[in-house]
Amino acid sequence: MFTSADKDEVIQYFRELKDADFARAGVILSITPGTHNTEDAINRQLRDEGRVAAAMENFNLIYALNKCLGSREGTKMGRLLLLFTLPLLALSCIPTKTPEPGIPATPGPPAANGCPPLGKWDPTACTAKTGAANGCTAATQTTTAITCTTGKLVVIGSNNQANDQLTSITCTAATKMWFIDSPGGSATQADYEAAFGTNLMVACRND
Repeated sequence: MFTSADKDEVIQYFRELKDADFARAGVILSITPGTHNTEDAINRQLRDEGRVAAAMENFNLIYALNKCLGSREGTKMGRLLLLFTLPLLALSCIPTKTPEPGIPATPGPPAANGCPPLGKWDPTACTAKTGAANGCTAATQTTTAITCTTGKLVVIGSNNQANDQLTSITCTAATKMWFIDSPGGSATQADYEAAFGTNLMVACRND
């Protein structure tokens, strides 16, 4: 059973912890509310003074203090301090990984080789636009070249401008952009997008 002197000693001890490294480290004592008047009094006074707050759930302080205050040796508060610092020390040993700024914690997929594919121009729309005698078919695309099994390559942009006299479309590995060749001259994908609009699409014209 706690006496009034015991209660005052406990309260004074935690007052002194206010400026100690233990308190600054955020090790906070929680008093489990009970029916014992002394426990309630300690709980109320410590909380009212703002010295402690809930940090350890379902822990009965009365049991711990009975063990510590049952003896008057100078180590009694040291034992109590050890009791509450052990959980903190255990948590501090758990390894964590903090990603460096700008570096994702999980690596993304490796960069693809070659160029990203161009859009597929619908053969029916291609036939209507170009007037191909034998219609249009889909072009064959890889990451390094766009080709036609038969016919000629056709490219169209978002502003409905088209070139149906292409001879080849190949990938420039250094820039990962397409290089488009035709009898009228060669140009890069960026040149075509500037002149024809973005979202370039390709097909094959069969005459």
